[in-house]
Amino acid sequence: MSIDPRGVITIRETAGYEFRVLADYAVIPNAVFSKEGRPIVFINAGDLNANGEDDYYSYYPNGDRQTLYVFPQ
Repeated sequence: MSIDPRGVITIRETAGYEFRVLADYAVIPNAVFSKEGRPIVFINAGDLNANGEDDYYSYYPNGDRQTLYVFPQ
């Protein structure tokens, strides 16, 4: 995994697949109930930016939500 100076997160799998996302700077507090010890949960949000790729919401243990925009492959 790497993060470039523009904030693009690149995840490379051992099979050679590359997955690139950009996390929204906005974090929505208390979007869901908090639960200590819960892992980060990723939920498909559909294609929020009309680029042909499904985007995701990430929910953190404290209940906050952040949008992850997926780059086209």
